[in-house]
Amino acid sequence: MPAKSVAQKKLMHAAENIKKGKAKPTGKAAKVAEQMTKGQLKDYTKGSTKGLPQKVKKKK
Repeated sequence: MPAKSVAQKKLMHAAENIKKGKAKPTGKAAKVAEQMTKGQLKDYTKGSTKGLPQKVKKKK
C-alpha cells in the first residue's frame, strides 16, 4: 500500500531508516518502526510523491 501523502511517505522513510540503524529512534517514527516490518515500510515508501497531497485531513 503506497503512501497517501507526502507527510506519510516522509514518516515511513524515517521509520525505515530507524529499522536499518541509520537514524536514532525518536518521536512518531520510532513508534511506527516498532509496529511495522521492513517489508511493510518498503511498500509505503516505494513510488513517487508526484501528485500526492502534502497532508491528508482526518475524516470524522
